Amino acid sequence: MANNKKNTSSNTWSKAANTKTVNAQKANRVKNESAHNKEIVDKYKEAINSTNKSFKQPTKKVVEPKVVEPKTSTVVANSNTKKPLSKSEEKLINKINEKELIKQKIAEDKKLKKQNKAEAKKIYQEQIQQEKEKVLLEKQEKELKEIQEAEAKAKKMEAERVASEKKAAAEKAKAEKEAEAERVAVAKKLALEEKKTAEKAKKIEDEKIQKELKTKAEFEAKQKQAEDEKIAKEERKNMGQTQTEKTPKVGKNSKTSETREIQVFEPTAESEAKREFIEIDPKTNFDKGVKGLKQKNKYQKQLTNKYSKDILSEGTIVTTTNCKPNTLEHIIELKDVRKSYITGDLETPILKGIDVKLDKGDFIVILGPSGSGKTTFLNVISGLDKATEGDVFILGSNLSLLKDSHLTKFRRRNVGFIFQQYNLLTNLTSKENAEVGQNLANKNKQGMSIEEIFETIGMKEQMNKYPHQMSGGQQQRVSIARALAKNPEILFADEPTGALDEEMGRKVLEILVKVNREQKTTVVVVTHNPNIAKIANTVIHIKNGLIDSLQKNKKPADPKSIEWS
Repeated sequence: MANNKKNTSSNTWSKAANTKTVNAQKANRVKNESAHNKEIVDKYKEAINSTNKSFKQPTKKVVEPKVVEPKTSTVVANSNTKKPLSKSEEKLINKINEKELIKQKIAEDKKLKKQNKAEAKKIYQEQIQQEKEKVLLEKQEKELKEIQEAEAKAKKMEAERVASEKKAAAEKAKAEKEAEAERVAVAKKLALEEKKTAEKAKKIEDEKIQKELKTKAEFEAKQKQAEDEKIAKEERKNMGQTQTEKTPKVGKNSKTSETREIQVFEPTAESEAKREFIEIDPKTNFDKGVKGLKQKNKYQKQLTNKYSKDILSEGTIVTTTNCKPNTLEHIIELKDVRKSYITGDLETPILKGIDVKLDKGDFIVILGPSGSGKTTFLNVISGLDKATEGDVFILGSNLSLLKDSHLTKFRRRNVGFIFQQYNLLTNLTSKENAEVGQNLANKNKQGMSIEEIFETIGMKEQMNKYPHQMSGGQQQRVSIARALAKNPEILFADEPTGALDEEMGRKVLEILVKVNREQKTTVVVVTHNPNIAKIANTVIHIKNGLIDSLQKNKKPADPKSIEWS
């Protein structure tokens, strides 16, 4: 094994030495050939120079490439030189000619390549131009297509808009038709109710007149009878004697007559007083006869002239706290007011004896925890509910004594309501909802127009919108507009900001304060937010069905300055 390795290494070294020797020999041979070729080239150059001297140089003549036969000498010797060329020289000359030919060919190839390159460049530029034109054409086609699509889309949108407008117009027409039908129905219902009320009042008045006429006739008959008796009495008194008359004797065969003495009765003052009776009306304490009726009418006229207020209800004097007509010093006055709700055999007391007097033109806030009775208190003083016991005087009328029909008329003419849930008619616009309140207003009172009201609440641009197109705050302001359209003496609001955020809540309070200060409307607000009490003139705290405290605020705050909770 070791011997094999040694033999292999020796062979490798011998091969390397041989290769080195061969390379050296090749280098020497190339060197010799180069020297020899150099000599031949020098001779060839001398021959060429001598030939060129014997001929004139051509001016700017393009030399055509000559095809030289490999074995034929192309070198033109000098005419004077007749020395033949050796084979090696001819071979070298041929090689030089071949090189020249190759150079010419290379030059032609370069020229051709240059031409081909120019043509290729031209073709490439044409292709690029075609590509650009193609891209431009595609771009134009794309833009045209986009324009056509945009036009089609615009036409489609226009058609949809027209259809939507037609649909909206149809819905609006339908809503207006329904609203008109609803208004007509409400008007018919109100007219029917008013007609029934008028007929009922007329019937009562007719019965009253008939009764008065009957009483008058009876009274006149009694008076005439009394006068006749008085005249007869005077005549008998002047005669001063008894009268006699003859009466037939009782009996079938009686032929004689018997004289009987009849004594005339002389009535005394005591017997006269016992004989005459006067029917007294327990409500008015006046005679039910003609004389009493005159006294009653005279007294009512005196009351009306004295207090200049409608303190009479259907011809009956309303009893007041002090047993005399209310002078309206206090617009709201409660005395020992109680309210209970009965469910089966269970009676639940809510208000447990409330006494309070509230001034006209105040901004009143009612506070209290849930279940304290503040909403029930609001319902009682607004006429929405009747007290179980006690007297409730609002604007000089005792609501506890009024019938339901009279109570409805009282609410319609004198008070306005703002509810937490808005209670707007969805088929009517904002303006039409406000006009519903205006139709219920007292026609004898001059109030703001619908446009002035919407300008006051900052909703003039939303007058023709429907409730579903407005936010909660805007709907609450429309409910305020509906209440103000009645031009009420008192405006009641039950949690008007309960369902609103801070921004809308402040706007609603600003409107209520503005109405209170500019229109001199008494505003009563029930709320659970104690910060709202800062904007009020009067603050009432209700707890467990009783008034826990009543406070007067001499410097009410601005709604913008109060904190919100």
